[in-house]
Amino acid sequence: MHLQHDSRKFFTIILTLLLVLFFLFIKTQQVNTEKTSNVTQKIQQIGEIQDHIVTELMRNRYDNISHYDDLSEMMRVLKSQLKMLMDDGELQIYHQGNSRLDIQLEEYMHSLQVEERQIDLFRRNNALLHNSLRFLPVAVDELSNQNLEQTLINDIHRMLIDLFTYNNELSETSKAQLLQSKAQLFKAQVQYPELKNIMMHVVIAEKSLQYVSATMNEMNKIRELPLLQTIQKEVADDYEAQVQRSNSYRIILFLLTLALLVYTILFFVRLRKVAEKLNATVKELENQKFALDQHSIVGITDTKGDIIYANDMFCEISQYSRKEIFGKNHRILKSDEHSSQFFKQMWATISSGKVWKGEVKNRKKSGEFYWVDTTIVPFVDHTGKPYQYVAIRTDITPRKIYEQELEEATHLAMASNQAKSEFLANMSHEIRTPMNGIMGMTELLLETEVTEEQRKLLNVVASSADSLLGIVNDILNFSKIEAGKLELDLVPFHFESAIGDIIELLRTSAYKKGLELISIAPQIHGLEIVGDSLRLRQVLINLIGNAIKFTERGKVILKVEQLPATIEGKVGFSFIVEDTGIGITAEQQKKIFKAFEQADTSSTRLFGGTGLGLAICEQLVHLMGGKIHLESKYGQGSRFSFSVLFDLVTDETELKHRPIPHASNPPVSDEEKNKQRSKQLHAFKYRILIVEDNKVNQMVMQSKMQSLGHHVMIANDGVEALDILSDEKFDLILMDIQMPNMDGYEATRRIREKEKVTGEYICIIAVTAHAREEDRRMSLAAGMNAHVTKPVDFDSLVETMEQHAAWNLLNGIEK
Repeated sequence: MHLQHDSRKFFTIILTLLLVLFFLFIKTQQVNTEKTSNVTQKIQQIGEIQDHIVTELMRNRYDNISHYDDLSEMMRVLKSQLKMLMDDGELQIYHQGNSRLDIQLEEYMHSLQVEERQIDLFRRNNALLHNSLRFLPVAVDELSNQNLEQTLINDIHRMLIDLFTYNNELSETSKAQLLQSKAQLFKAQVQYPELKNIMMHVVIAEKSLQYVSATMNEMNKIRELPLLQTIQKEVADDYEAQVQRSNSYRIILFLLTLALLVYTILFFVRLRKVAEKLNATVKELENQKFALDQHSIVGITDTKGDIIYANDMFCEISQYSRKEIFGKNHRILKSDEHSSQFFKQMWATISSGKVWKGEVKNRKKSGEFYWVDTTIVPFVDHTGKPYQYVAIRTDITPRKIYEQELEEATHLAMASNQAKSEFLANMSHEIRTPMNGIMGMTELLLETEVTEEQRKLLNVVASSADSLLGIVNDILNFSKIEAGKLELDLVPFHFESAIGDIIELLRTSAYKKGLELISIAPQIHGLEIVGDSLRLRQVLINLIGNAIKFTERGKVILKVEQLPATIEGKVGFSFIVEDTGIGITAEQQKKIFKAFEQADTSSTRLFGGTGLGLAICEQLVHLMGGKIHLESKYGQGSRFSFSVLFDLVTDETELKHRPIPHASNPPVSDEEKNKQRSKQLHAFKYRILIVEDNKVNQMVMQSKMQSLGHHVMIANDGVEALDILSDEKFDLILMDIQMPNMDGYEATRRIREKEKVTGEYICIIAVTAHAREEDRRMSLAAGMNAHVTKPVDFDSLVETMEQHAAWNLLNGIEK
């Protein structure tokens, strides 16, 4: 490309220099010595003719020539020569652009016009003069024969002699003598009338003589003017200037010719070097092509897709020989793996002159398939239109086989993970169902009259059940995290009250062990932020609970520090949990955040647990955009820390109407008003339908609701519930999910469909061992009002009932 550009540049410069040289050569040829000689000769001839004209005038003046043909002819020749000199272009090469020469030529032409007029005047006056001079001698002779006084005759002869003397001399003396003689005769013509005719001719001769004399003087002045010499000098000067310019052009012509020669030599020297470099490049390209052929599949097609070149690798992979493949369309390798749209997009790309890249599955001659990573490069002409396509391919069949195997393994792993998640969910459901009976029955027993020993034993049962529920929840949470299904629920919450609630919740545990639980947090009254307060609470409770568990004496400290503001609309906090407990060795620190790992087996025996708590905390902090750091020395306590960014709540109006816990005289929100209103309705007894297939859970739920004074009926599945609802009316339904014949989802949907016809509405609360978030969403999607998980926290259940079912009851009362 560079060589082509340099070649165009070279030929452009050469052509320009040749045009300049041709122009300079033309300039050097503008001076012509022969033409200059001809011009000079013509100017000399004009001068000679001018002299002849004056001589001819003198002859006409004194020789009494009666015709002027020669004079007229010479004047015509003179004008013709000058006009021809000016019109034939010979003089133009000298006076072009010379204003002085133009003026002088115009002056000379003007002088010829004046001279022509003077000659014409001369002819008339000279004719009168000669006519009078011929007449006077004859008239005087005739007058002398008459009887006149001799004195008068002598005076007439004297006047005639003075006239001819003046005619010959034209001096002032002869002129004065003539005037004196003429004056005497003028007086005498009064007495002698015969003198009048003679005196008239004397006057005519005198006047004509004066005009002729003036004309001759004028002609001599014209003759004496140096116009022709000036013109000739200007021509010579211009000729000399032209010669000098011509010599300058010759020098420039020589220098440019020399430069052209040097430039041509240098170009060809460089061209030779480029040719050598090009040969080396060609050799290198051949080597690269050889190397490319050893690795890549290379093929070239025309714009129709017909193969015009294939390297050895192409033939080896495709199993076609060059004879079999040349001239054939590339569709011969088509595997039917790709859609027509795939090839349309490929052709649209390369037809527009762009490079296309992609992976293509081809078919060998034997019918086997192979994959190639393909790059198609269009070669375009000067108009930008492709004229052939070069395809460079790499065999990626082993990689595609590996990817397919990996994809199958991934699907298998995902299926296994899904099966594990489903297994854990089912196990959670199966464990929660009997646990609901255990915990419910235990709570019912604790509400009866029992001995202190029995109460102590029942409390152990309740505590063990709580521990087992914590293990189940940990396993389920970890399963969600592993499956990537755990999502943060980002809602506004009050930061200061959230931290205060956590400390208050754990203060009793610390007090029972004789530990000091200290909270050091910034005083940020009323700060509301957006985040998942439940997951933040879960992490901090786990870290502080562990610190309390593994600390026998001393204190546990929670430090909360606000980070410097770096992003507008966000606020950051660092959380640090320190203890004076047993500490963690360096070896134990490497695996403490791994699932099902604890510090050591002795700790496990002493404290118990699944080893999932810290693994879950690490994943939850990661979801919130942070990372947990651990610093610990064995026997000297531990320090866990992490930082999280939260969004600020900017709606001041919403913030103003929300309750701020732990504040003095807090405002009562709409939610609190609703709770108060529902508590007012607590005196009313609900008609409750419990839909539950487990007999133990039926007993627990029935006993608990009846102990609260509600009227209860039992349905063993969804079908039985629909039958009962067709005859009975209820204020509330507590609906299990997993039941025979008809599950809770389907039963709820049918109840809601029926309500569209009747216009009635009943509150339905799911009470189920399905504890996953997707289970809660499915319950709400089916039409349930709330979702409560087993084992049932009856305080929470009652609060949920009051939030949802009380409105139906209130509306019925108001109606």
